Amino acid sequence: ELVVAPALDGTAEGALYLDDGISIRPWTKTSVSFKYKHGRLTVKGWFGHPTGVDVARVRFLDVQSAPKSVKVNGKTVDETDVVYDSTAGVLTVTLGIPFKSSFTVELD
Repeated sequence: ELVVAPALDGTAEGALYLDDGISIRPWTKTSVSFKYKHGRLTVKGWFGHPTGVDVARVRFLDVQSAPKSVKVNGKTVDETDVVYDSTAGVLTVTLGIPFKSSFTVELD
């Protein structure tokens, strides 16, 4: 699960690095950056070391209203996979995609 917690300016960013955890010079590594701006989450990087996990969902905090639609890699997400909690201001988007390549999530 990814949690997007925007700063006061509405942006967020982070990074993730994975390797085998043992080698001084690992043969494979995964290095990913996360950026959120203007309703768009961009996850990109190098996925050389297998993560072995799926991205089950993304939770967006401090969302002021439900989006008209949500797209993952340009494809509209089924509305049953999008839940907006207006009291908490949290939007949950169920993805269930392998964490092995870059992707985008757009709130329209």
